[in-house]
Amino acid sequence: MKKRILCYGDSNTYGYLPAGNGRRYSEGVRWPSLLQKLLGDEYTVIEEGLCGRTTDAEPIDAPWKNGESYLCAALSTHRPVDMVIFMLGTNDLKASFHRTAETVAAGMKAILEQTDSFLMLKQEYLPKILLISPAYISDASRGPFADEFNRTSQQMSRLLAKQYQTLANEYDALFLDAADYAVTSERDGIHIDAENHRRLGEAVYETVRNWYAEHPETDPKHELFDVHE
Repeated sequence: MKKRILCYGDSNTYGYLPAGNGRRYSEGVRWPSLLQKLLGDEYTVIEEGLCGRTTDAEPIDAPWKNGESYLCAALSTHRPVDMVIFMLGTNDLKASFHRTAETVAAGMKAILEQTDSFLMLKQEYLPKILLISPAYISDASRGPFADEFNRTSQQMSRLLAKQYQTLANEYDALFLDAADYAVTSERDGIHIDAENHRRLGEAVYETVRNWYAEHPETDPKHELFDVHE
């Protein structure tokens, strides 16, 4: 069976166009589909991006955007899962949630704990985790999200990488800081454009490829899910 990689994130995993009124970049442009193209046929990359998704904060008008609440459904739908790539945290920093980098990291920690416990139960082995700290929120006051994000949101977004790196170390996860490769668009301060999807996708590819080069084995428990008649 192919190695299966689940990309669990928000609008920047979905491929939302900056100030795009809901439109989405096409396959081969958004970073998870670029990752699929670069990795090739031995891998299945599953795109699980949802606009507005948080770690565990629950929007009053859209509780289904709580990433922790939906996580088990996604993991169960797509198992077996050999790697999970998480890139969440931007939406937690909306002014209405009053969150700090530390409280966002606590939400991400709850997601990592749930991933381990649920998949150990359901597939009897743990996936490798790649934790990505999202690109910085820039000056969104000029764009359509001006009423959702403020200066504190921008400041906290620059502190997430340190918190996520600590989490990655705690959970023996891979870590990547998206801000090292991608910047958010000047059009809305939240979303990355096509060129930055390319840069991020290539960085994720290098991280994933290098890890699998050192760990080429496929877990034998795949056979529990791969039935030939």
